[in-house]
Amino acid sequence: PRPRGTRMNFSSADISRYRQRLTEIRESGRHLFQGGAPGIQTATFLCQSLEGLILDIWSDILRGTSPEVVDQLLKHTAIVAIGGTGRGELCPYSDIDLLFLDGGQASPAFREAQDRMTRTCWDAKLEPGASCRTVPQCVEDAKHDPKFASSLVEARLLWGSRPLFENLTKAFRKQVVQRRQRQFIEECIKGRESEWVNGRAIQELEPDIKTASGGLRDLHLIRWIGFAAHGVADLDSLRLKGALDKEDVLVLKQAWEYLTSLRINLHYANEQADEKYSRGEQLRIAQERGYHDTASQRGVERLMQEYFRHTTQVASITRRFIGRNR
Repeated sequence: PRPRGTRMNFSSADISRYRQRLTEIRESGRHLFQGGAPGIQTATFLCQSLEGLILDIWSDILRGTSPEVVDQLLKHTAIVAIGGTGRGELCPYSDIDLLFLDGGQASPAFREAQDRMTRTCWDAKLEPGASCRTVPQCVEDAKHDPKFASSLVEARLLWGSRPLFENLTKAFRKQVVQRRQRQFIEECIKGRESEWVNGRAIQELEPDIKTASGGLRDLHLIRWIGFAAHGVADLDSLRLKGALDKEDVLVLKQAWEYLTSLRINLHYANEQADEKYSRGEQLRIAQERGYHDTASQRGVERLMQEYFRHTTQVASITRRFIGRNR
């Protein structure tokens, strides 16, 4: 639900300006993508551009705050990107996942500014996933909420105190991951297994490209387990650690690009965060990509063979990775 609050922080002209900029960012991403840019490049562009908009709104909010208070905020608070935002990849209509980190020395001013920030973003149609927590709250919540814990694997500082941010990452790594390594890995695996149809991985005829077997969530799971078991999350670092071999990394990177491009396509076609690869979308994309019917096979069947080739390989590598690190 939309955050409560009736007080307007900005004029309607300000809100319109933010909405217009959001539209321009999405359209720039569309032109980039339709011009042949890879999906990962487009997702990175969108993330960087949307972060710029977020930080400009934050700057506008702080403009009416005294320099002394702003200085306190810079020293004792932080804005942290988590989840997909922290990973640096956003699709056109993805949620923007933010953590407002309260160091305790400027709490009233920070929490008021964070509330204004959240309401302004909602008014501007950004719809962020935002929360305000202290470092101890983050640690405790991560111990009891595997979804929040996995989002912190991707944490990245956007604004504010780097020492406070480093306190968070150190406390998270030590208290949530290292001391609970087996439990953390099991919670990540169980959370992933709960997304499969009937509790098992199957090839769905209309798959969700995030949660279906071999989908993007499997790629995320490898990162989370890699972080817990080997201290690094990205695929190349896992290869250097000996956790993944070169051939598997190549397959995973190709699948990541393929699925990200597909997800961006679905977002733009439906003008919303739509991850369902429905029959209608399959027919549309088959036509877009030149998969014509032949006497022996329909074009959409060849398209889905390509999709299942990627996801079957990802699912196989993920199962092996789970087995080695469980």
